[in-house]
Amino acid sequence: MFEIDKLPSNSDVTIMLSQYLESMERYRCENIKKFSNDWIWITDDYNKKVKTYPPKKFHLRGL
Repeated sequence: MFEIDKLPSNSDVTIMLSQYLESMERYRCENIKKFSNDWIWITDDYNKKVKTYPPKKFHLRGL
């Protein structure tokens, strides 16, 4: 049986999910770069160009 007082609230879950999404976007922004007019993932295989969308809100150094 679950105890109602020990379950996380909606606001707890919302905060946790927003922190998770922010960290994933930060990771994505640190591992993409602009190549010509496209944003691509930085990979070990320099011949492979995996397109992505531009960064949402994090400032990338060197741009």
